[in-house]
Amino acid sequence: MAPVDKIEVDLTIVVGSAEMPLSRLLRLTRGAVIRLGGDASEPLAILANGKPIAEGRVRLNGEKVAIEVCAKAAA
Repeated sequence: MAPVDKIEVDLTIVVGSAEMPLSRLLRLTRGAVIRLGGDASEPLAILANGKPIAEGRVRLNGEKVAIEVCAKAAA
């Protein structure tokens, strides 16, 4: 059995989502803004290996942006 610190987990924080035609996506340039929808006060989804494990909120930690884990994801 491998030590716990050797186990790899793909962690994803879902800030929002957007749908757009591929033609529009290909026309995006540096600095383009993509509206993700949703509300900034809504919790973010936290996924481990593609499965929801928790919810979080964006927090500022000095000049850095952090994600605070708020709750376990609903089953």
